[in-house]
Amino acid sequence: DTAYERMTPHEFEEGQRRNIFQQRVYSIITENVMVESAEVEALFKQKNDTFNLYYIPVESKRFEQVVSPDEEQIKEYYDKNRESYKIPPKIRLSYIEFPADAYLKDIEVSQDEAREYYDSHKDQYTSQAKVHGRHILIKVPQGADESLAAEKMAAAQKIYEEISAGGDFAELAKKHSEDPGTNFIGGDIGLVPKDSLPQEMGDKLYSMEAGQISEPVRTYLGFHILKLEEKQESKLSPFEEVSASIMDMMKHQRARILAKDHAETAFTTLYERGDAGLDTYAGDNNLKVKEIGPVTEDGTIGFVHGEEILKQAFMYPVGEVGSVADIETGFIVYMVKEKINSRIPEMNEIRGKIIIDISAEMALDKAQEHAKELIEKE
Repeated sequence: DTAYERMTPHEFEEGQRRNIFQQRVYSIITENVMVESAEVEALFKQKNDTFNLYYIPVESKRFEQVVSPDEEQIKEYYDKNRESYKIPPKIRLSYIEFPADAYLKDIEVSQDEAREYYDSHKDQYTSQAKVHGRHILIKVPQGADESLAAEKMAAAQKIYEEISAGGDFAELAKKHSEDPGTNFIGGDIGLVPKDSLPQEMGDKLYSMEAGQISEPVRTYLGFHILKLEEKQESKLSPFEEVSASIMDMMKHQRARILAKDHAETAFTTLYERGDAGLDTYAGDNNLKVKEIGPVTEDGTIGFVHGEEILKQAFMYPVGEVGSVADIETGFIVYMVKEKINSRIPEMNEIRGKIIIDISAEMALDKAQEHAKELIEKE
């Protein structure tokens, strides 16, 4: 539907009144405005004048090899920029992983269970109906009146009659179609799902036989002359073809459920015990304890949802068990092992970094001085 078709008569009238009022206000404002010819000329030059700009690049990198900060300069730079070298707080986590794949060996899915899933999800195993067609589009502007629509229909009908008389569809599409995406290839829309096209167009093509030409069909875009090249029926894959993939999918689903159950059991046990580590639980259950970190709050830990895990972990005190976390391949139960406070490193720890930074700054100063010298020579 067009915007006009969705308006009530009252809304349309109000819109027209606003437009007329705005035009009157504009007329009142501009009626007595006088513009000098010099102003017009200046504006024209501003918009249309061009010029050639010549410049000499002076890059600071050229001077990095000729600067050499001494010890006093290095210390002064460090003292001045101490805060910029501040190391953010970090955290170290220990965790037990419950990967879903580890539980696959314990899962069985019967043919009957797979058949039941298939019968209740047949839409997942049904291919879409597809059509391969061509079209010649004669556009009708949105909001066009009946007279203009009739004119466009007549133009489309004339093209249809020319094709019916033996005209080449592809050549006429190149000549007349107003669809810039397909007219240069003879109106070919390719093999596409029927439901991806405007409904009237898709339904019409699907009802046709290969090679058939349709009279103009109206859609919200305008009038289409259609030609069907081929079509593919919607098809339900037989159970025998998809049963293996269904059983595999169901096994993985159940393995994830089992992995989550075990992770939640571990969390509950650890929380109730108030253990200072995960080692005892891992040893009792033939599991391994792994570590992450040290890592900052905005760091990466290699897990899906890692950002959320770190955000939560930074709120826990050392020794507390975090909630069960989904890592896509399974689940983890983690504990905060260590928290490292933010600090400013000693100068000797980051001496190399300081020298690089101060040298870059000194090189930039040298480049600016050289640029000024070049300007003065001119």
